[in-house]
Amino acid sequence: MNKFELREPTETEFNYWIKKSTKQQAKDRAYVNQTAFEDEFLELDNILPQLLPDNQNTKGHHFNVLDIENKSIGFVWFGIFPGIPADMIILMDIMLEEECRSKGYGRKILNAMHDKMKSKGYKKVYLEVKKDNYAKNLYTSLGYKIIKDLPRNLQMLLEL
Repeated sequence: MNKFELREPTETEFNYWIKKSTKQQAKDRAYVNQTAFEDEFLELDNILPQLLPDNQNTKGHHFNVLDIENKSIGFVWFGIFPGIPADMIILMDIMLEEECRSKGYGRKILNAMHDKMKSKGYKKVYLEVKKDNYAKNLYTSLGYKIIKDLPRNLQMLLEL
């Protein structure tokens, strides 16, 4: 595996990854909710300014990019959401460029971020994943437990 660095994104990188993330999340939500992609994308586009009023500097949200030889190839976002317990954080998204998947980078990113979240006082990480997403095997191997098995997705929890 090539040398990698996990760091905070520049504004340009944040804008690139958050747009990519929003499109993928809209696609996933459309599948899970059996709705139109356009409707989900519009809803997310409306929610993001409220959820992230200070973009990547919004309190309670943690963004990192993964560099391989000075090239940004991945993105991870952990954040809080209204109504969740104070000791819980949500894995909002993790993305790797297609050609960089299945090479161990996702595991390295998550292990580093789990350590970071634990150092910030979080005790649990929650996520939702589509049942047909191969990443669910990664989450299970890292200790995430299925807490709810829904028709199209899984809700999972990791005790840090």
